[in-house]
Amino acid sequence: MKASAYLQNWAQATLSDLKWTGLRSKQGFAADVYVLSAYLAKSRSEYDITNTDDWCFWVMGRGVIQENGWKSMGEATARRLAGEPIGYAGLAAGVRSQCGSVLRDRVEPRS
Repeated sequence: MKASAYLQNWAQATLSDLKWTGLRSKQGFAADVYVLSAYLAKSRSEYDITNTDDWCFWVMGRGVIQENGWKSMGEATARRLAGEPIGYAGLAAGVRSQCGSVLRDRVEPRS
């Protein structure tokens, strides 16, 4: 799981862009399923990192990231590759669905 947020712990002049880094290391791709999480609060007054309604997630199998060679990606790329984000309530099902594609890829390698 990789996390990103508009707000950071330090003082900011502007909100941060959503971006996830370290998707590929020198050794390659370490995960079968990647979960890119985003904390969506945009003001200190609404900042409550424990509120699951303020999080969204993009879930994708290793193949999606590996075939493009991504080391990092931003929100627009996550949306293009995985579609609209899912909420916390749908996260487990999203991971399970990607686990199925990972197992199929291992049994039936892509040409």
